[in-house]
Amino acid sequence: MEFVEATESHSPVIAVFFREAWKMTGPHAPGWAGADQQVIEHLARPETLGERIGGPERQMLLAFEDQRVVTFAATQRNGEGQRNWAASSCSRRWSGRGSGPRCCR
Repeated sequence: MEFVEATESHSPVIAVFFREAWKMTGPHAPGWAGADQQVIEHLARPETLGERIGGPERQMLLAFEDQRVVTFAATQRNGEGQRNWAASSCSRRWSGRGSGPRCCR
């Protein structure tokens, strides 16, 4: 498993991951509550992903296996300059294999 900091060049594979994760868990799962197909398509747009991937206040980390994103974790700086966990998701088939905690470190 390879862990990398996301860049805008990762947008297509992140979009695939978001769509697959939503389809597997459904709109009532924690983290996706209320999200419908329109919301997911908005989140998967390159422009939307670009706003969330990086910059001085945000960081997104990805875990890859066989050139597919299997886990992502996002952090955001708080007012004190520290990074706080903002979001994370793990592919169901990778759940319990330790990719989430390792991606969040």
